Amino acid sequence: MPEMYQRDTGSIWRVEDRAWGLDERSFSLVFDSGLYWAEVLRAQVPQLKWTLCVEEDNADYHQPVVKGEQLLFVNPIGLTHVFALQIAEHRAAPGRLGDLLVRWREALSPKVSVR
Repeated sequence: MPEMYQRDTGSIWRVEDRAWGLDERSFSLVFDSGLYWAEVLRAQVPQLKWTLCVEEDNADYHQPVVKGEQLLFVNPIGLTHVFALQIAEHRAAPGRLGDLLVRWREALSPKVSVR
């Protein structure tokens, strides 16, 4: 098992995250928030689908991601995880998650070609 992971009550959590106060309950909230955030995004852009990242050289390899018709995709659980760490460090305001939704909606929306 890599050094950055450690067993605690039968689950695996990252040591550096626990130092910032993200215990198992916090991880659960981050996970659920990521799923909710992605479903709001999918409701606004119906072409988006859940898939697994299969690019072996990508940091999101084997992670659930939301992808549209382009090559671009977002890992919503990873996004909310980083966001929670930024809040713990007082480097992000809670409203920024809504800003990220708007930016990712624009990035993942189908592009209309003008002929």
